[in-house]
Amino acid sequence: MREQRSEIVGKVLRAVWEKNYETNKALIQQTPPFIQTVAKGTDCRPCVAVGAGPSRLKNIHKLDPELYDIIACDKVVPELIQLGITPTYIVALNAASTDVRKWLEPAVNKSILVMPCGVHPDTYEGWRLELVRFINNSLATELNLRIESELGLPTYVIGSNAGTFAYLLGVYSMHNPVAYIGMDFSFTSRRAVIEYQDPRKYNVIEMTDLWKGEETRFTDLGWWDMVLAYQEWVKVYKEYWGIRTINCTEGGVNYSQYCESMSLDEFSEMLRGKGGETVAESKWDII
Repeated sequence: MREQRSEIVGKVLRAVWEKNYETNKALIQQTPPFIQTVAKGTDCRPCVAVGAGPSRLKNIHKLDPELYDIIACDKVVPELIQLGITPTYIVALNAASTDVRKWLEPAVNKSILVMPCGVHPDTYEGWRLELVRFINNSLATELNLRIESELGLPTYVIGSNAGTFAYLLGVYSMHNPVAYIGMDFSFTSRRAVIEYQDPRKYNVIEMTDLWKGEETRFTDLGWWDMVLAYQEWVKVYKEYWGIRTINCTEGGVNYSQYCESMSLDEFSEMLRGKGGETVAESKWDII
């Protein structure tokens, strides 16, 4: 199903990705290259990846940028800035013109903006070059191979949604442990999951949330496959690199035996117990 979805998305967006890349190409060559520096088990610069899932309302106000770097999905940026929290990194991957420009506006030139090479040009409007990073992401259309040839940028996997992108960026940029909140990968009502799809042809998976089993959650086959893909990466980085992944979402279905689960308060207390030695001295020295 994942391959079929990638192929379908590739057919729909091939021309869009290629057009965006051509527009972005000159700027990509002027920005600092994205350099992957994967953490090892002995490294311990913590981070929290923040998504826009419904459970974020439980804990987003409890984020503590003094304890860890924050990697934000684009949609949640206005909420973070309103709370007085400036993300270390922001990820955005929209290929078409959307509301993403409005979401990013409050954080322009305050954070490092990380995007795929085929992102819509409106996304980075107004950002200083030194705060922009482009990733040559793996694509079903193999545009990434052309980018490798033309610009010498290696291919990285970033996933098919901003949440997975944020998690993988945490891994790629020397963070361990990597925690995440607001990544429910599910909806709180049947109506919401149906409205997300074509109402004439839809599917619904109903289950209790995997945090404490106190809430009913609804998702679909596409999002469930994204959960599986997300947790496959969690497994890989745990088993091969010793990276500790902690789900602090407090809801939803994005769990597996390869990640731990605790509240954001518990995660913060765990870090405080280490005397604060895990915090990066500078947020600009990663990528």
